[in-house]
Amino acid sequence: MDERKIYPISKVDPNNTKIELNCRTVKPSLFYFEERYGRKKLEEFIYDMKMNLEYLENRDNWVSYDYFCRLLAKLVERSFFASLTSSRLHNYF
Repeated sequence: MDERKIYPISKVDPNNTKIELNCRTVKPSLFYFEERYGRKKLEEFIYDMKMNLEYLENRDNWVSYDYFCRLLAKLVERSFFASLTSSRLHNYF
């Protein structure tokens, strides 16, 4: 059985959970990534971002604006590089 990769909430940097942006605004980005790459890749991605996925998925939680901007930048980066390895784009170039 696959083990879930969830970053411990106790290790999340408090600066990343400042009350600046509600996690409701984060959810669409997470949903997009999960739909495109799957749950396991989403868990790995958020783990690498040193954040707890369950925390982000809770609509009552908050993240700092800085964390959200870094999250979006990494999402774009990961999505772009993942698309380069897809056969469609590989054949295009």
